[in-house]
Amino acid sequence: MSETTSAVTEAVDIAANAPEAISNLFEYGGKIMYGAGYTVAFVIVFPVALLFAVIPKGNVLMQGVIEGSAAARSKAEGMVG
Repeated sequence: MSETTSAVTEAVDIAANAPEAISNLFEYGGKIMYGAGYTVAFVIVFPVALLFAVIPKGNVLMQGVIEGSAAARSKAEGMVG
């Protein structure tokens, strides 16, 4: 009978601490997402941006990229509203 009582007591403690546990979970999840975003920004996006800044804009390849991105943006804006 004492096992049942301790199990019930443990379940009540878990239920009482659930909001705090959920809050901690969101806090740690937010820190992980922030760290992942920061890492992606400085490991991938920053070097790629520097690389594209070095490429001359007057060549045919870059004109195609610029025109393609403008066309994709206008199509996306047309789909949204």
